[in-house]
Amino acid sequence: MELDWLQLIVLVPAVLTAIWAVVTFTLEWRRKQGDERKRRSTLYVNPFLLTCEELQSRFWNILTDAAEQGTWQHDTGDASVGEETLYLVAQYFGWERHIFRYGPYAQDSEVFQRTEAIRAAFATNGVGLPEGFRRGSVPFCFYRYQQKALAQIVLHINEGPAGRQAETIPYVDFIKRREELLPLLPSIGTTLDALRSGGFPHDLDPLVRGRLAEVQNHLVELLAYLECREQFTLFAGQRQKCQRHPAWIEWSERKGWNCLLDDGAT
Repeated sequence: MELDWLQLIVLVPAVLTAIWAVVTFTLEWRRKQGDERKRRSTLYVNPFLLTCEELQSRFWNILTDAAEQGTWQHDTGDASVGEETLYLVAQYFGWERHIFRYGPYAQDSEVFQRTEAIRAAFATNGVGLPEGFRRGSVPFCFYRYQQKALAQIVLHINEGPAGRQAETIPYVDFIKRREELLPLLPSIGTTLDALRSGGFPHDLDPLVRGRLAEVQNHLVELLAYLECREQFTLFAGQRQKCQRHPAWIEWSERKGWNCLLDDGAT
């Protein structure tokens, strides 16, 4: 009996020490995982959120009365607004690819579905037409390979405090690279021509305006989801959604993406 008590006296501290070691290791592992997630969010999610916010805001301004209040180049004489809009679109494609490759949402099905809806809205050129018909080059229509090409020219890799990290190239450098792509991507020229038009945005085809509204609606919902997960917001108020075009609503219903918009037909 004395031996049993002696064994217990020896074993209990050993067991408690082992438990403490496991708990300490687990807490330290979780801390490191949390730090790594914060690092990846800072490097990839935050720039993506900023790009989404800027792009949805730009499309909102294009499609609402803000476009009539001296915002656009036909009022201000500033021809760079069109280039800036294309710059924002390219940034979206670039950072979207990086969050799936390096960010904490690489396997998040919700983010994948929402970004896929945005990619498809940019790449579709037959909405509102009979089955099998397509238009020629139209503003803001970027097929998948064109999205990839824009993504590749807008970001570059630099050495930073956190190691190798992606950064958006300067606006001036983007203009130079964009010029090189013009012969290969006619949709760039078509988009810039529309943005430089004296009657923009009112002379845009209603279905083109519908494309921008569709993308803007999905961007608003994507931002709401990501900001809820990240526990911070870039916008103090409530973001507004542009009115959607009936043909695009019908297209979205066929594709099964209306469920991603909170009311399905904003």
